[in-house]
Amino acid sequence: MRKRDFIKAAGAAGLMSLVPEGVRTGAWATGSDAPEKKEVKIGFIPLTDCSSVVMASVMKFDQKYGIKIVPSKEASWAAVRDKLVNGELDASHVLYGLVYGVQMGIGGPKKDMAILMNLNHNGQAFTLSRKLYDKGVRDGASLSKLMRTEKGEYTFAQTFPTGTHAMWIYYWLAAHGIHPFNDAKAITVPPPQMVANMRVGNMDGYCVGEPWPFRAIVARMLGRYDNGIGKVWDDPDYMKFYNDGYVNFPFLSDGMWFMTQHRRWGLLKEDPDYLAVAKKVNRIDLYKDAAAMTKTPLPKDPFRTAKLMDGVLWDGKDARKYAGAFKIRVA
Repeated sequence: MRKRDFIKAAGAAGLMSLVPEGVRTGAWATGSDAPEKKEVKIGFIPLTDCSSVVMASVMKFDQKYGIKIVPSKEASWAAVRDKLVNGELDASHVLYGLVYGVQMGIGGPKKDMAILMNLNHNGQAFTLSRKLYDKGVRDGASLSKLMRTEKGEYTFAQTFPTGTHAMWIYYWLAAHGIHPFNDAKAITVPPPQMVANMRVGNMDGYCVGEPWPFRAIVARMLGRYDNGIGKVWDDPDYMKFYNDGYVNFPFLSDGMWFMTQHRRWGLLKEDPDYLAVAKKVNRIDLYKDAAAMTKTPLPKDPFRTAKLMDGVLWDGKDARKYAGAFKIRVA
């Protein structure tokens, strides 16, 4: 990544607080343009995708804007949630699905939340145990076949009940005909504890962010993948933190997708107004202000399409229909 791109990615983390030097020379109509708080406490979990927040502090990108970022290392996503809700943290590197869970009052107290920007794309993985490999499992299809023919308790871990990794591993299992609750057991494990729990046999697989799928960070950061069972390849969709601004834009369709999965798995008991909630949480207005100040390109549309692992297209046009159309779901 070019140096200036990394600086843009890191420096945009605190959109509400940062004001460029050119603006600071003037005065707001209400008086001083100084930041409301001189110290901003930002939580993080030790994962690769916290890099922008941590480096903004370490490299002192915050100082020229008159603030000090105080990074706060947290033990679990539940701790992050609690500290955001009670005001101990001003902001945090956090799971997308966790934010919407708090907004909707599922998986914790209900409280209005705001997503200011995305921090990264990619850098996540599904990891299966060596025990499954020894029984012939190489992918989702062979996992499904084994679970049908060899009955038993299969356990899969995610990092937070409403979070990103939970929704992805449930989706992946269901895409291969495995109901994540009826056919398997789902457990919650903090990211840094995933590998240790796998080693002692507490689960058969997990979904988590880097570096826990592959603990030596650098090759994955360059898109050089090794799946651990003999396949090595270069992938253009490696972990990115800026990508000319495309990574960071808080697309409305992304937030809506997480709510469709919360509805699918019974976390939401009825369909919300998907678009209205996404517009409230994803603060595109603030993002656009910050993007203008940093000359960050904007996408033409706040919606984007994605073809997911089961081949189904998500475009955000009819979230209610999409959420109800899955064959494997919680009624």
